[in-house]
Amino acid sequence: MEVQFKLLNEKLGTLFVGHKHHIIDVDKEIRKCVDHHNYLLKFVDHSNKTYSLTLLVYLGNVVFAMCVEFYTVSKQISSAVTSKALVYISTILFQFFFFYCMPAQLLANESELTPNVVFANNWEDLSSPSVKCAIKLIIQRCRKPVSVLAGGIFPINLESGLVTLKTITSYYMFLRTITEGVE
Repeated sequence: MEVQFKLLNEKLGTLFVGHKHHIIDVDKEIRKCVDHHNYLLKFVDHSNKTYSLTLLVYLGNVVFAMCVEFYTVSKQISSAVTSKALVYISTILFQFFFFYCMPAQLLANESELTPNVVFANNWEDLSSPSVKCAIKLIIQRCRKPVSVLAGGIFPINLESGLVTLKTITSYYMFLRTITEGVE
């Protein structure tokens, strides 16, 4: 999805270059861009509705599994068990950050560039009211941030990934404190 926003931004960035006298061409192209932008927003919304609950369950599993693995590492049962837990921790962290947090962050970043790319053109110099209206429509639609959501409320990005890691560490410390009190 991030690539699609990048392509849209490139198209919007070059839309008014060399088209000063071809307002009909600009009008057709801006309509395609508006349709493409609307399609991307609907696709992100549909993806969030489809995968939101699954992503929330995955996030809960990551937190739980990481807490257990951190606890296993801290107990140092054997070097084989500790090594296995460390490999599991690094694999989960790699997967979570590079397959979920990073792409979601790139999507959000690229979608945030769209109003800047549109506004940076000299669109206000055009005489066509339909082009001006289309540009204003894109800028207006960009006010709502584009993000991947877990459970429909929890945004997935690099910041939330770090918050999740902090939560895992807090739960681990809590478990360690409780088990030290029992022993």
